[in-house]
Amino acid sequence: MLCGNLLYILDFIKILFVSNGGVSGDWSDDEFCTKGHYAIGYKMKNEIRDNTGANHVKFKCRNFKDSMSYFELSYPAGYGTHGSYGESSEACPVNSAIYGIKTKIQPYQGEDGDDTALYDVKFFCCE
Repeated sequence: MLCGNLLYILDFIKILFVSNGGVSGDWSDDEFCTKGHYAIGYKMKNEIRDNTGANHVKFKCRNFKDSMSYFELSYPAGYGTHGSYGESSEACPVNSAIYGIKTKIQPYQGEDGDDTALYDVKFFCCE
């Protein structure tokens, strides 16, 4: 995986999306780490008992001067409330940040199945 120099990335230049996204659900507002900070770790909220998949994510953000902050995606009342947070992931090494993502989804379970959609994520760190 090739990585750019994150010290020079100030604003996003493109929004990426896929054409085969699901029809259910509502998009949240755009949210970002504080300007000059970059996501370096996360914790995910899920409900194992009911197999609801990923319900919410909190990101750990850092600038490149070792200032650390926690950033929680907001969500409207009634959304993302099920489950509990697991342990935080390890953080990206100093002078690196999250630069890529890999998602784990549950395949279609058939008409009578209970699909969970997004089930897990892995983030990739780059300098």
